[in-house]
Amino acid sequence: MKRILIRDDDVCYFTSPEILNRLYHRLLERSLPVNLSVIPKVSCSTPLPFGTANPYFDGHLQHEPFIPPEFRGLPEFYEVGDNKNLVKYIRGNPLLAVTQHGVTHDQSDLAFLSGEASNSFSEALHQGKAVLKKAFGETPIFFIPPWDRLSLPAMEVLQSEFLGVSTGFTRRRFLPIPDWGRYLLRRLQHRGLLRWKGCLLVTHPFDLSRFRFPNPRELLPHVILALEQWDVLVLTNHYWEYLNDWSGWDEARLTAWDAVVNYLLSREDLKFDTFAGLEIASRSNGAQGKNQ
Repeated sequence: MKRILIRDDDVCYFTSPEILNRLYHRLLERSLPVNLSVIPKVSCSTPLPFGTANPYFDGHLQHEPFIPPEFRGLPEFYEVGDNKNLVKYIRGNPLLAVTQHGVTHDQSDLAFLSGEASNSFSEALHQGKAVLKKAFGETPIFFIPPWDRLSLPAMEVLQSEFLGVSTGFTRRRFLPIPDWGRYLLRRLQHRGLLRWKGCLLVTHPFDLSRFRFPNPRELLPHVILALEQWDVLVLTNHYWEYLNDWSGWDEARLTAWDAVVNYLLSREDLKFDTFAGLEIASRSNGAQGKNQ
């Protein structure tokens, strides 16, 4: 039985529950879980990453596209709990599992994750946890690094604050040199789980963003291939990518996502899981308190 985790990043104050419901209602109706990667206190002034290489760069877009156009560049922060409709939707759907996606998803997060300000970031992490607990009633146990950035100094902090971290490919520089051998073996075996100091590291081979797949028809073939190669697969989505910069649905991309959902639902060998469920299963396999 293969495990699959659906993960949607950048959920925040600006997220509409109607958008999430359009993408995931068929999974929820079948009692299948979805993992939401939630920004506790989103910054409106986060610059667009990757510069002109970013597919959203069109000469005027200078800030993250998950920020609605009328808010971009403002020196403001918005707590997710202030979006009452979103909070009601998530609290009313126990199959929606909340994880923590940075704190503000801005340059301060980037400095921490890059190892430049790790020692001073613990307080910010706690503040982010408190925001999410206040909004959703539970303290997050998994952390999702914005932009898939990570470093050894950041990992030292995160492993003491969370039971697990989900990111792109875990690179060996994220770990101490003595652990490089285990990392390389799992990379060769297409195994996406690695436990370090009791913290479960969960990697994924790719996300479904248009940065990687500008042609939405490429999504399904790559998902099929990844499922052939990986026993545990994290499919990373961004709800806002199914919109034309907040002005309506991107119908071609939405159709491609529906095809992916159809395929996943047709597979009888898939277990849809949460990161908490994966962490428990990993420990039950004899990894409790030890490196895997």
